Amino acid sequence: MNKYQAPTRFVGKYSKYLPTCPSTNSLGFEEALSVDLPEGFAWVAGHQTAGKGQRGNQWIAEPNQNLLVSFLLKPGHEALPVQFYLSKAIALGIVKGLNGWSQMKFGEILPLSIKWPNDIYADNRKMAGILIENVLRGSSWHHAVVGIGLNVNQD
Repeated sequence: MNKYQAPTRFVGKYSKYLPTCPSTNSLGFEEALSVDLPEGFAWVAGHQTAGKGQRGNQWIAEPNQNLLVSFLLKPGHEALPVQFYLSKAIALGIVKGLNGWSQMKFGEILPLSIKWPNDIYADNRKMAGILIENVLRGSSWHHAVVGIGLNVNQD
C-alpha cells in the first residue's frame, strides 16, 4: 500500500500505485479474492499493458497520460437486484466531478454526455470508460471492482 491517503470517507483512502500492470481491474479482481482489503481500496496505474473494456474489448491508453484506476466496492447484499444503479452512480459521479473541476478551473462546464451503461463522451468523443466486474456468492453481491479509464492527455 502507498502512504498517500485520499481525504475521503473510504473511496481511495487506501491505494496501490503501479508504474505498469496488465490491468488495474484484473489486479483488483485477483487481490480482492485473495486478500481482505477495505472497501474503497484503489489500484492506480501509470500504464496498462492489457487494459480491459466491455465485452472483452481492450482499453488502450498511452503510458502516463491518463487516469487508470480501479476501486473495490462492497455493496450490501440487498443491492443485488439493482446492480445497474451502481453503474449509473459511477457515470453520474464522473460527469459531476469533471464538471465541478471544469467550472472551478475554467468557469464553465464541459459538454459531457453518458452513453449508457459505461462511456462518457465530450463533444461526441469518448473521454472515459467504466468497467464493473462483480463477484456474487449465492444470491449475495459480495463485491465489485469498478475500473475507470479517463483520457486526460490523449485524444
